Amino acid sequence: MTNSQTTHTDPRKRSATVPIFSCALMLLSALVFPLSSQGDNCIECHEQVSPNIVADWQNSRHAGKGVGCAVCHGPDH
Repeated sequence: MTNSQTTHTDPRKRSATVPIFSCALMLLSALVFPLSSQGDNCIECHEQVSPNIVADWQNSRHAGKGVGCAVCHGPDH
């Protein structure tokens, strides 16, 4: 191979990076933003501001597994 030729990464290898990175980011955010106190504050506020969003969350898989708002959205959204 000469210097003028470029090598390309196999797209299958590259596409596996995104889900792995996403999972790692979610786990890290769960450690940074604990569910207990942050989630309670979110629910209290959003019940007043956007009750339909709270209802959607309460019926979601996230709520069923104890994943609160702050895990994905952060505490200051």
